[in-house]
Amino acid sequence: MANLTFHQPYDLLDPDAGFEDSIKFSPVQVDISDGNRTTSYFGSFAMSNLSDPDSITGTITGFDLRDGGVLKVSMRGLDVDVETLDNESQTEADDLVYFLRGADSLFGSSGDDKLMGFGGNDQIDGGAGQDTAFFTAALANYTITRNGGATVVSDRSGGDGTDTLTNVEKLQFSDKSINLTVDELAGHISASNLKLLEELYVAFFNRVPDADGLGYWIGQLRGGMTINQIADLFYAAGVQYSALTGYSASMSNADFVNVVYRNVLGRSEGADAEGLAYWSARLDSGAESKGALVQSILGSAHTFKGNATWGWVADLLDNKAYVAHEFAVDMGLNYLNPQESISRGMQIAAAVTPTDTDAAIALIGINPANIDI
Repeated sequence: MANLTFHQPYDLLDPDAGFEDSIKFSPVQVDISDGNRTTSYFGSFAMSNLSDPDSITGTITGFDLRDGGVLKVSMRGLDVDVETLDNESQTEADDLVYFLRGADSLFGSSGDDKLMGFGGNDQIDGGAGQDTAFFTAALANYTITRNGGATVVSDRSGGDGTDTLTNVEKLQFSDKSINLTVDELAGHISASNLKLLEELYVAFFNRVPDADGLGYWIGQLRGGMTINQIADLFYAAGVQYSALTGYSASMSNADFVNVVYRNVLGRSEGADAEGLAYWSARLDSGAESKGALVQSILGSAHTFKGNATWGWVADLLDNKAYVAHEFAVDMGLNYLNPQESISRGMQIAAAVTPTDTDAAIALIGINPANIDI
C-alpha cells in the first residue's frame, strides 16, 4: 500500500506535464524537470548510459512533485520497477495512475483538492477545503453508503474497487455528481422553508433542483435573505436561460402569470381569464413582485388539498416537491453542467402526475436504494 499526500491544492486528474528537458541522476534520486516543474523519483537506480535517460533501471520507492519550487504532492511506500513503469507510462499522469492501481491511502491538502484512487480499495481523506473525489464510470454502476463518519463508494463492476472517504464534500462520476453536504445543510433550516425552496424550482422552471444549487440557496436563506428575495433572483436566473425556461426580460406580466400557472398548477393552457386578470393586476400595481406573486400562487394551490374538483392541483405540487427532495437532498444529485441540470430537471418534473412519482424517479436513472448519504 502506497501513501499519496497533497501538500498544496492539486488537480490529480490534470497534472499537465510530461517528461521534458533536463534529467538529474543519482543512485538514489532521479529529478526530471521542464524548468519550472520537477518530479523527483526516489529509490535505487542505475544508469548504463549517462546520455540516455532510457537506460535508467532500478526500483522506485517514492516521488515528490514540485511546481515552481513548491512541493505539491508526495508519495511513499512504492515498489515499482523502472522498466515496467516505462512500458506503462509516458507522462506524470500515467505514472500516478500506475502508482495508484492498488489499495492506497490518499491525504488531501488544506485547500480544494481533486482526488482519485483509480483501481484498488483506497482510503481517501480530503483534509480541509472543499474536496472532490472522482470515479471513472456512470453513477448507476456504484453503491454509496455511510459507515460512521465515512462515505463508502463501491464500484459494482469492480474497476474502481471500494473506496472509503472522509472529509470529502463531493463525488463526481462520468455523468453526475453527488453533494455529500446538502443533507446536513438542509437540516439547518425548517422543513417548511426547505419545501418552499424546492417548490420555487418547480414554480419558476418546472424542474427538480440540483443539490449544489439548492445548497447555495439554503446558505442564502441562513444568511438573512428572505424567500421572496430568493424568488425574485430565480426569475433573473430564468431570464438568463430564456431558451430553456420561457422567461424573458421583455415578457409581459400576463405572460409571466401564464408560465407560473403551467408550472405550479399544471394548467397547460395557462391561467383562466379571472386568475390572469387578478394576478396580472397585482403585478401591474406593484402590490407584489414576481417572486412574491409566485409565493402567493403556491400558497393558493395548497389550499385545494382534498378538494373534489381541484385537489389534484395540490397533489401534483406535493408530488413534484417529493421528487425534488428525493433528487436533491436524499440523493444529493447534480448533472455536470447548468444546461443539463435545467433540461433534465424539467424532464423529470414533467413526468410527475397527481397520482404517480415512480415514472419521474425512474427517469433519474439511479436506484435510490443504492445511495445513502
